[in-house]
Amino acid sequence: MLDALPTLILFFVWQAVFRNTAQVDGYTFSLMAEFYFYFLVISSLSSAHFEKNKVESIRKGEIDHYLTRPLSFPNFIFWNYLANKLFYFLLMIPCLCILATVAHLFFGVNFSPVTINKICQFAFLLTTAFAIEYLLALIIVLLGFWFEYAEGLEHFKWVAITMLGGSIIPKTFMPNWLQTMVSWTPFQYMYSVPIDIIQGRHSLQISEILSVTCFVFFLIIVARQLWKGAVYRYTSNGG
Repeated sequence: MLDALPTLILFFVWQAVFRNTAQVDGYTFSLMAEFYFYFLVISSLSSAHFEKNKVESIRKGEIDHYLTRPLSFPNFIFWNYLANKLFYFLLMIPCLCILATVAHLFFGVNFSPVTINKICQFAFLLTTAFAIEYLLALIIVLLGFWFEYAEGLEHFKWVAITMLGGSIIPKTFMPNWLQTMVSWTPFQYMYSVPIDIIQGRHSLQISEILSVTCFVFFLIIVARQLWKGAVYRYTSNGG
């Protein structure tokens, strides 16, 4: 429930912004509240923050058993990450329902109508957002075989996704130079585009589907190559 509190606070903030105006750059208060609600939904299912612990395990030489078992270190991280996210989201569902009810009853938020087409597009991008977050975090972890404090790169990952993913404010509120930068990166498909789809502002094109899919496969290839090199580089004493 604590993770939903910042979103609830943002409702009060934007309610004050819209007190004297009905729209700001095409956004009403309902659309802004909905934006942050769906941001919470997406981040609950996709955000990854396991870099520090895993890099520390590498640094301490605690991953020896993953080199002799059928389940490799990257696969262990994936299944552990997937289980944690699903469990966390199950815990978040009641909170999200309460938040949506409060938004509608006490703030007058009218959520955009949802169609099968919107759900399919949103689900596809939610899956790719999950994959991108995991793969970027995994790449940082695997760099720990070469750099002692590779987990520090987590902050750069967070800044890139936050700024270029459109998770702080809608893309229309950004300065022109930042809008251009966002439109050229795949990170926009993690937050900005999925929310625009739900709100009826965007519809996925085949070229976009291919683009974000290719980016995911590129990250998979990078992670696989790093793991292959890491297996030969890794050494530990004792244990």
